[in-house]
Amino acid sequence: MNRVNSVLLFLIFLVSFFMILKFTDFVLVKAEEFQRTTANVSVKGYLDKLIVYNFPVNFTVGENGMPGDTYPHLSNQNTTLYVTTGPSTNVYWNISVNGSDMVNELGNRIPVENISFNSTRWTGNPRPLSNQPQEVGLDIPATGSEQIYFYLYIPVGQANGTYKGNIWIYAWSYEAADGDNNNTWTGLDNTTVKVAVTYGLEWTLKPIDFGLLSPGVIGAKALDNFGWPTNITVVDNTNVPVDLYINGTDLVNTSEISVIGSKNITYYNVSIPFTYTTDPDLSQSYVHTLNNTREYTYGDFANWGRIPNNTDVYSYWNISLAIPGLKGAYYGNVTARIFVSGEFD
Repeated sequence: MNRVNSVLLFLIFLVSFFMILKFTDFVLVKAEEFQRTTANVSVKGYLDKLIVYNFPVNFTVGENGMPGDTYPHLSNQNTTLYVTTGPSTNVYWNISVNGSDMVNELGNRIPVENISFNSTRWTGNPRPLSNQPQEVGLDIPATGSEQIYFYLYIPVGQANGTYKGNIWIYAWSYEAADGDNNNTWTGLDNTTVKVAVTYGLEWTLKPIDFGLLSPGVIGAKALDNFGWPTNITVVDNTNVPVDLYINGTDLVNTSEISVIGSKNITYYNVSIPFTYTTDPDLSQSYVHTLNNTREYTYGDFANWGRIPNNTDVYSYWNISLAIPGLKGAYYGNVTARIFVSGEFD
């Protein structure tokens, strides 16, 4: 082989080598452009914080509560809590509610059971609230909400004042991960009611009747159970101590002519405890004449002041007729009044 041929073969070899090398590089680049891998992430179940609107639960907006009544008379936003959760919630969730007694400035209590509730998902009769959690709504959607409606019964004779109590709402989810599956909303002093002062009285064993008497009689007692005694009851819904007063009118005949002055009538008190009898021991009792106006302070008698509720007050009545020319039937009025103890208007 001559030199020329050797050089030619060598050149052909080099060209072939570089072409093979270039072709191999090209294939490798194209293979890398089409390789794939994965991007992975796990999103756990999450219960976001509770969000509560329309608190506090105020039972007496625009009016004071009266003992023996239920508030509100009609459902309104002042006694409804609107409950939802934050935007990150991605699970079904549930809530329960519990509360505390309501207490006023002097430590008087309205039991927690006097508050009742129902809700969006509970449409039956309202259930009494308890200091233990009770289920309110179950399987609420992630973006859902629940409304809880509250009612309050103020006990008969409940002391006046401003009462406040607490509410707790607990949320949980079986779908959420540990550590993110429950939340509590605490509403301190979030049940409130203002109880008004109220008092009342009733006459029983009435009317006061002296029967048929002879002219000139002195100190004739009334008929049994019609003034001997008569009874004034401070009703059970009274929620403050009261003072009791009596006054009356002169007695007139059928012609409306005033003939027998009220001061011809007298009445005795009896000592505490107030007990019923038609045969009282009046030796330790005091006697007053029936005045046209209220004459005394802190009650007609010492034991007619600061009378508590649900109390019967007995008194015993006499009449004197040492007035010439009496004949016929006579009648007048006797008025009992109670005032908050120490107040006179």
